[in-house]
This record gives sequence, structure tokens and C-alpha cells, in this order.
Amino acid sequence: PSNRDRHGATECLCSNFDSHRTGHSCKGSLGRFDAFLLLYVYHHHFVTIRPLLLQQLRQFQRHDPILRASLHIQHIDGLPTNDVKQARYSPFNIDAAEQIACRAVSANRCLSWQKIGEGAFNKVFLLHFDNHARAVFRIPCPIFGDASKAIASEVATMTYLRERWAHNESLAKPPRVLAWNSRYDNPAETPYMILDFVDGVTLNSRWGEIQGQDALDAMESIAYLETTLMRGDHEFSQLGSLYFAEDVSEELRSRPLYLEQDKLDPAAQELAARYRIGPIADREWWRGVYAQVDTDRGPWPDYASMVISAAEFQLRALDSKVVDFSDPFVRSTPADIPQLRRLLGICIRIAPFLAPRETSLVRPVLNHPDLTLDNVMVAAEGSPSAVSFIDWQGAAIAPYFYHSSFPPALEYPDGIIAPLPDDGSPPPFPDEFDELSSEMQQFYRVYHRFAMRHRCYLYTMAFLWDEHRMKAWKLPHGEALAGLTNDIVRCIGFGPADLRGALISLQRQWSTFAPENCPCPIDFTEEECAAHDAEQQVQAEYKNNVNRLCVQFGCRRDGSVDVPNFDEVYAEMLRQREQWDEVAMKGPFPFREGGFSNFLG
Repeated sequence: PSNRDRHGATECLCSNFDSHRTGHSCKGSLGRFDAFLLLYVYHHHFVTIRPLLLQQLRQFQRHDPILRASLHIQHIDGLPTNDVKQARYSPFNIDAAEQIACRAVSANRCLSWQKIGEGAFNKVFLLHFDNHARAVFRIPCPIFGDASKAIASEVATMTYLRERWAHNESLAKPPRVLAWNSRYDNPAETPYMILDFVDGVTLNSRWGEIQGQDALDAMESIAYLETTLMRGDHEFSQLGSLYFAEDVSEELRSRPLYLEQDKLDPAAQELAARYRIGPIADREWWRGVYAQVDTDRGPWPDYASMVISAAEFQLRALDSKVVDFSDPFVRSTPADIPQLRRLLGICIRIAPFLAPRETSLVRPVLNHPDLTLDNVMVAAEGSPSAVSFIDWQGAAIAPYFYHSSFPPALEYPDGIIAPLPDDGSPPPFPDEFDELSSEMQQFYRVYHRFAMRHRCYLYTMAFLWDEHRMKAWKLPHGEALAGLTNDIVRCIGFGPADLRGALISLQRQWSTFAPENCPCPIDFTEEECAAHDAEQQVQAEYKNNVNRLCVQFGCRRDGSVDVPNFDEVYAEMLRQREQWDEVAMKGPFPFREGGFSNFLG
């Protein structure tokens, strides 16, 4: 289940913030509800309110992260729009679902349904049975896009990982899939997955309290997953997503899973017979109206083909006129179309020159698509080493360098304390640290600890676990490459700024990675680069101001807040809104209705 899914039964707060219950009634409820307030940030990301700083510090001591809400609803002019309600409406046949689940766990009767989560893209229930079994029933929201491909690929990926490393007891694996169907025309009347329930808590719930060897154990379990997957001794033949062989076209079935099929051991031969690489399942290629665009979504032979396909995808979206530029979830305007076409044309021209020349950095590998603290399951007590990794939705086989970005679980929390020094020394505490309250000092100590863990993971991964990781991190154009395909496939919905910035960065770095005597096809003028830099400087300042505000509120990606704390959190948000100076802060107050969301864009 997703990190956006493993949360408690929810209450949604509408524009007047009068709470009302939502979702299915649950027999055997946990008896505790979490409140949720979703507001959207101006700069690409949504943020939501959680407890205030003191509540966040207390949260570090909690051991029950499953009981949080994450119900994402967009409001415009005070009311949920019909399009959004329809995109999130996920009806299903509960009686048929119970029968399917009972067969999956060899039970006679399902005793209770417990709604344990509603995230951006999925709804999740915990089922209890008369034979004491428990299972997770997960269904998609239509907003995801092509839910059928997403489920088929995620199930195949989780099953592949469990089979591929079945005898590796040191590796924490995905939950076992008990039953699934990727189509709507089944008795449950929805695509679904039934999974083993992972008995534990998320690493996020223990991350603030563990120290020393416990923290090292947790980091090592993450590093071990990444290195095991990315070192794989059998090289994949293409880029795309994993599927069972019967779930791809006959033409794709004729293509091998691995290169050098004749050199496989018996176990690998079984995998090669059962699995295939098919179209990429990442939602960015299937979201909303973009799913209607007839385009090449893989599999691809190499990174250049992937970049070209991404650019052609967006050009076809413009040509087919499927995008409604009056949609509040579309940042681009009709005036941006000439610029978008220019940027996409540049992407096609530079694609053959982007991939690193070292073969170890371009070999196709599989990695977790969203390795956050909430997707690492650990025991509630004792060692915090991972017991399972959840949420493999959208996993893809891609070049090694593509999957070498720092895992979100170990990212340094920007905007909280000073940036990490380049010389390897510890980051400094704020100058006014001694004058801060004891609570604030403890807060900074915790985040200082997080920063040191970031550095520890960097050096441990680079020097002890995987030497190729450092090579990928040191690529002169690595930062621009890391998100280039996403910047391309989101350039209409998110606006041209991110893609333009990536291309300007590549233009400036061209001589450091391009073949000798290869002229740069990127032709931004000095004036265009300067204008972009000025725009990005303003946005960077605004983002830092928003980050500071989020830290004060204890904001979290899923936007969870405990009901007992909601009134206090909301009152503080109103106070901060009154004090917000749009000129000084470089932008509007971020918590507002009708704003952009990358979940709905």
C-alpha cells in the first residue's frame, strides 16, 4: 500500500471547515479519526497542515503512523468541483469483494472492513476474517489515469522482487499479493489488489527518536534494497515497466526480459519466461486527458528514445488539443504554446547526446519509485531495520543514472538549518540557537540529526556500498538529467519554467559531457538566460519562505493532522495568513483554495 494510503479513517474539511465524515462505514472501527485540511502551494507542490511545532515534536515519540488521514480533495470557490469528485469517486461491489478476499485467505466470512487510508490515488481497507487472517484491500481512484496498467505492473513488480530474491532473507521485500484484477469488468467492479497486511509501523514514525546504531540499521536496510536492485546480475533488455508476460502484447512477448538469455541460471530462466517489459506505468504518462494521446510509452531501447518519446508525447498533446488551457490545474496558457514547442524541439535534438558514456551508468535497472520514510515498514519496537517496502506503484526499469537520485527518505530538509558544508564538516546550528526556547532547540537538534544522516548515507553508499552511485552523483549534468523526462511530460500541465531551467542548465554544462566538436543545439540567448535566472531567484526565495512556514506547521506530504489538534493548527494558519506579506514573501500565502496541485494537474 502507498505511503498515501496507510492512514486512518478520515474526515474531510471543506471550505467552511465544517467537518463531515466521508467514505464507507467500517465495522470494527479503530475509534479514532484523523482530520485533514488540503491546501495548495503556488510553487508546484501542495502542502497541508499538520500539528504545530510542539505537536510535531511529540509526534516523534508516536508508534502508530497508520492512523493518519490523507484525503485529497480540490476546492474551487468553496466547493469540490464535479470533475474532482468524479475523479475520486471509486464505487465497488463490497459483497463480491468480500467473497474474493475470503477465497484469498481461505476464510469463510469477512468479519469487518476498516478503512485505513485514502490517499491521492488509492483507497485502502483492512479486512478481518473469521480464521484470524487479515488482508489489505486496495482500489484505485480514477484520477490515477490508466489504473489497469498501474495495477498489472505493480503486482508483477512486487511478485518479481519476491521471486527474484526469495532466498535472500536479509532483503526486506514488498507485501505478498494474495489476489488481484486489473480490469473494471470483474465481480468487484473495480481493479483491486489484496495484499498481506504488514504488521508494523512506518519508519517515519520512529525516525525522530532513533539514534546511533538504530539509525544506521535503518539506513543500511534502505541502502541494501537500492544496491541489491541496482546491482542486479542480470541486465534488463529494455526501458519500461514490468508485467506478467500474458499482460503485454504478442509483439512484446517476443522480446526477451534480459540480455544474454542464453547465459541465465535456471532460476533466472524461469523469471525470463514469466515476465516481460512493457509500457511505462508511471502516472505522469497516463494522467487525465493525456491518457487519450496516442503516443509511444515504451518500452524503449535506450534513454535517447525515452526522451524523444516524452517530447513527442507532449507535442501530440498540443496537436490533438486535448488540453483545456482554462483548466485551473493547467499552468501553461495559450501564450506559452510557441515556447513549449521550442523547448520540446530542443529536447528531441539533444536526446542522442545526453546519456553518460560509461556503460555502468546506462544499464537498465529497477529501483523503488518513491522511497520515502512512509514507504519503509519497520517493527514498532526494537530494531528499525526495514521489514517491508511498500508502494511500488509506477515502478520503472530505467538507466542506472536515472535511478540514482538521493532517496527521499534520506534527503536533507532544505530551509531548516544551514546547507551542508562541502568540506564534510557538520552543518552549523542557527546563530540564535542559544536564545531559542528548549522546544525549538530540540527541534533543530532533530533536524540537525537528519542532516547528518543525509551525509552518512551519501558517504556510506558511495564508498562502502556502490561506487557507481558516486559516479552518477558527480555527473556534471546529473541534476538536470535526474528529472528531465518528468519535466518534459509535465511541461504543459506544470508550465514551461522547469523544462526551460533544465535545458538552460544543460546548455551551460554542454562542453563537460557532449562529444568533442559537437556544437550545442540549445540556443538560449544571454538575455533569455538572465530573465529565467531572475524568475527562478524569485521563485526560490518564495519556496524557502514557504518551507519555513511548513516547518512551523509541521507540514507533511500527505497533509495529515490529528483531530484533537486541528483547531489549534487552523487558528495558527489563520494568524500566519493575516501576517503574510506577498511582496516580502515573493508570492501569495501558500495555503489557499483553488491552487495548483501536482496530483490533479
